[in-house]
Amino acid sequence: MNRQRVAAVIIVDKKILLVRDAQADFFSAPGGSVEPGENHEQALAREVEEEVDASVADSKLYCSIDLLNQVYNVPQTDHSYLVSIKGDPTASTEIVALGWFSKEDIESHKVKVPNAFYETLFPKL
Repeated sequence: MNRQRVAAVIIVDKKILLVRDAQADFFSAPGGSVEPGENHEQALAREVEEEVDASVADSKLYCSIDLLNQVYNVPQTDHSYLVSIKGDPTASTEIVALGWFSKEDIESHKVKVPNAFYETLFPKL
């Protein structure tokens, strides 16, 4: 069975919010696994609160992508949502780094992102 992950694509002033946790050497959109009994919206709200201490104001499914998780090496489906938030995002104890990155930052590899993000989600943004 595929691991199900939700991700918050938060864009402000043409920059995307990306986070890095202690288990990864790359930045990704805030998010995580859907827990048993949760729907995507509940998981998304929980993950945004846990990772960047903000509340989801609005969300809309943007795309779903099947990939191989680079950290756990398991099949995964990423469900990416365009999200607006309430509050100023700050890194939680789960997050070792947080930043707003431009298209140029990602294209020039100034910031390292997962292969699936760069190859499938990023070109759609």
